[in-house]
Amino acid sequence: MALAQRKSVLPAAEERRRYQRVKVHLLGRYMLPDRREFPCQVINMSPGGIAMLAPGIGNVGDRVVAYLDTSAASRARSPASSTTASP
Repeated sequence: MALAQRKSVLPAAEERRRYQRVKVHLLGRYMLPDRREFPCQVINMSPGGIAMLAPGIGNVGDRVVAYLDTSAASRARSPASSTTASP
């Protein structure tokens, strides 16, 4: 029987990232260096990078172009507007 591997989670004081990560929910797509595009969902980001759920995987060190739908995030933050129809 195989034992489950445990991931080590460092406390915030020992975190080695340069910038703090912020949890987000953004949809979009991204393009790999070979110009293949895939849909994605960004789950957290910082000025130094993003973490996304995505079906395609590139190679370590590849540059990736991400197209994010920030208009959906703006709509989620703004209060709902209502309109009334004129008779």
